[in-house]
Amino acid sequence: MSDDKHVPPKAVQQAAKKGLDWYHDGHGGDGLVQKTIREAQDMARGNALPLEKIMRMRAWFARHSVDKQSESWHKGTDSKPSPSQVAWALWGGDAGRVWAVSVMRRAEKNKKNSAE
Repeated sequence: MSDDKHVPPKAVQQAAKKGLDWYHDGHGGDGLVQKTIREAQDMARGNALPLEKIMRMRAWFARHSVDKQSESWHKGTDSKPSPSQVAWALWGGDAGRVWAVSVMRRAEKNKKNSAE
């Protein structure tokens, strides 16, 4: 595998699968775009992701972490998730957030070390 492609861990794949199931059950929100669905399908299949996607994941989770504090988030359930919960899962869930941060830290460290 090249340095610019990264296979999502099983927990990330499982979160994406759950998000896709929820999406297909009609629980996604109005702001959901098809690119998110395509990328979630790639994650669910365990396809290697480019560093650019992982960079976007880190930024998306940073922007949307506040969503987990909303009332609607806490009212959501496995059988009727909130649109925010669906989106969170489609981006890889909590495991995706941790993984994206970790991959980006390594990439930034490697870039810094190669520049020295």
